[in-house]
Amino acid sequence: MHQSVVARWFSNSLNMTLHNMIAKIAKIMLCSVMTLFVSSNMFSAQSLVFNEVDLRATLPPGQQYYEFSYVFVNKGTDTVKITKVELSCGCSSHKIKKYDYAPGEYGVLNVIVDIKGYGGQAYVGAIVETDEVGGLYKLQGFVFLPELITVTPRMLRWLLGDEMKEKRFEVKLKAEAKDHALSIRDVLVDKEHFVVRVEPVEEGKRYFVYVRPKQNVKCASMIRVLTKPEGPEGGFPVVAYVGEKRDKL
Repeated sequence: MHQSVVARWFSNSLNMTLHNMIAKIAKIMLCSVMTLFVSSNMFSAQSLVFNEVDLRATLPPGQQYYEFSYVFVNKGTDTVKITKVELSCGCSSHKIKKYDYAPGEYGVLNVIVDIKGYGGQAYVGAIVETDEVGGLYKLQGFVFLPELITVTPRMLRWLLGDEMKEKRFEVKLKAEAKDHALSIRDVLVDKEHFVVRVEPVEEGKRYFVYVRPKQNVKCASMIRVLTKPEGPEGGFPVVAYVGEKRDKL
């Protein structure tokens, strides 16, 4: 009799344990399915589909602006409203025909980049926000510009106590584009510690800029090469410096 009671108790306990385990497994599976469902809904909430989100362009010398065009379509079932367009830098702006797009409707977001300068790479990033749940789109564009001017070296240095002889840096211009004539407009010294003179080696293509300290005293100055047409703001800088051997810039 005692064994029968124990056996029944053990059987009931085992059944309750199995029941609890099955209930927990079912709960975990349900939560997983709900998570997948919610994630899928959040992902599918992004109704705008862009043809390309990463655009790149290589430009001819002398071009001052470039316009990226991001084409998109609303593939959702509801009208989507663009609420905000945020750009990564002040050198860019955007334009768009309108901000509400019905299902199946196409649109174009244009991003204009100011690339005034001679050589290097320009980057712009754009974040587009909409009234959708999770409606956030990231776009980017890269502009590659050919090097039109090289200035070498970018630092001239004299040691205190040495003879203050002239030193020079070289400016090379690459005016290769049609209707684009590039030349040196001026060479400016930020402080009056140095004497500067420009010597054309090949007019319109190659120049030597000679620099000499006025006195044998510790000083520093920024020498800026300005071009015509106008290049980057501040021109192309070269540092001129008179100091002790242990000095580091």
